[in-house]
Amino acid sequence: MLLFCILAALAASEGPVQLAEAHPERAVALLQGVSRELASAPPDRQATLADQGDALARRLHIGGWRVPDRESLGLIVRTIERGDTLSRIAARHGTPYDLLVRLNPGIDPRRLAVGARVTVLDAKSVPLRLDVRLAATRLLVWRGDILVLACPVGIGAGGSPTPTGTTRLAVRAKDPEWRDPVSGTVHPPRSPGNLLGGYWLGFDPGPDHRFRSIGCHGWTGSDPTEWLGKGGSRGCLRLRQQDIADLYDLLLPGVAVVIR
Repeated sequence: MLLFCILAALAASEGPVQLAEAHPERAVALLQGVSRELASAPPDRQATLADQGDALARRLHIGGWRVPDRESLGLIVRTIERGDTLSRIAARHGTPYDLLVRLNPGIDPRRLAVGARVTVLDAKSVPLRLDVRLAATRLLVWRGDILVLACPVGIGAGGSPTPTGTTRLAVRAKDPEWRDPVSGTVHPPRSPGNLLGGYWLGFDPGPDHRFRSIGCHGWTGSDPTEWLGKGGSRGCLRLRQQDIADLYDLLLPGVAVVIR
């Protein structure tokens, strides 16, 4: 019945968020249903389902929307104990400090009150994974079989395609320097010539070095309409600024990556 409601809503251009806002008690079940549909969808349906499921997935996992049964998504509440810091709590649950701050707006990391309650995304017991669908030009983040984030990406150009296979996230950097692959010029962080958009999520090269210098980043070199969903990079995945910022706040080094 729920799956029928999801499909009917999508056919009527009513997204999962609109359904969940009308029925918050069904928000988690709606996301579970959309996740199942996306996981088994043929390539020609993946982009549409990913875009429709993303708003609900991101609102729950990053926006901290409080709905019934969100614990089943790994969004758990922890009580501050003596000696706790946000960094220690984040490390305990395998989640970035940045996400912990976003899930608890108004919290002062310097003045944590013993007994206060904080929301944490548990990525320790069920790790996150990065799943890139090149044919659909979509990047997906999953926790188990539940969608956490989905976004369109720019991919490698014909002469330098994005490599496929499995690897892991090795580097997570904010405001990195950027070396122009053509001129070799190194542009320092935040300089006008640094086109990475302030973020770099680099992949482990792998034993065959297939993923050497490959990763995810923002791109301020041109308007997103010129490269999003198209081949244009030297193999890396280009993301819109809000998307790369959210991805950075979700992932830690070690996360499994599959590109197919």
